[in-house]
Amino acid sequence: MNYSQRNIGEAGFTLVELMISLLLGLVIVAVVITIFLSSARAKSFQQSQITLQENSRYMHLILGSVLRQTGFLPMKSAGGELIQQKTILFPAETSNIKFATDGQVIGGVESTTNSVANDQFSIRYQVDSMTVNCFGETTSAASMPQDSLESNTYRVNADGFLECERVNSVKGTETQTIIGSSQGSINQRLTLTSMLVRYGQDTDDDRSIDTITRANAVTNWAQVRSIELLLTLQAGNELNTKTVSYFYDLPNIGV
Repeated sequence: MNYSQRNIGEAGFTLVELMISLLLGLVIVAVVITIFLSSARAKSFQQSQITLQENSRYMHLILGSVLRQTGFLPMKSAGGELIQQKTILFPAETSNIKFATDGQVIGGVESTTNSVANDQFSIRYQVDSMTVNCFGETTSAASMPQDSLESNTYRVNADGFLECERVNSVKGTETQTIIGSSQGSINQRLTLTSMLVRYGQDTDDDRSIDTITRANAVTNWAQVRSIELLLTLQAGNELNTKTVSYFYDLPNIGV
């Protein structure tokens, strides 16, 4: 048997076959990469949704618990006595235009920059054993001594976080972020791009809301009976901004 006879049937791949094999390999790799990227994007999108939903739910609960305390006094009293007591306990703060008159327990500052609302508002109440502060803490000697007076100012800070500044008549001033975070992955982060605040006012004292306005149009803060917050949130990079609305009655203002 000569050399040529021994190599019959042992020829390698042709150039065309190699090119086809390479093309098929590239297609398979491209499909795998596409599936991986799609899966990663779906996971990222889901994380952004979870972040938005969890923070929206928490914000609704904590704000609802605290804002309904606006003007609260832990006492049983006739209407006239209650009004008089509020006037004594909540005097005007001459250095703070948000509480310009005696007995005022809610106030706000209206602000719009480049067509973006950046309002802030403040509330006041007296602490008792059932009170919750804007950090989600219940009454304790370390946080809110019972019978102390508490004021909360809510605003969006320079980092895009919703923060609360607590001023307690015994413990002093403390500021803390309550919504928003720059920790974790980009899609676990949450910021607020705007906050618009509207107030429901009972102008004829018939216990029904007649006008809903922003701060500059409120004519009498003692007649405010509700507050509405319109917050624009940004969760990660996967979701468009979303505006959520929260509406709360304020049962402890007036009598």
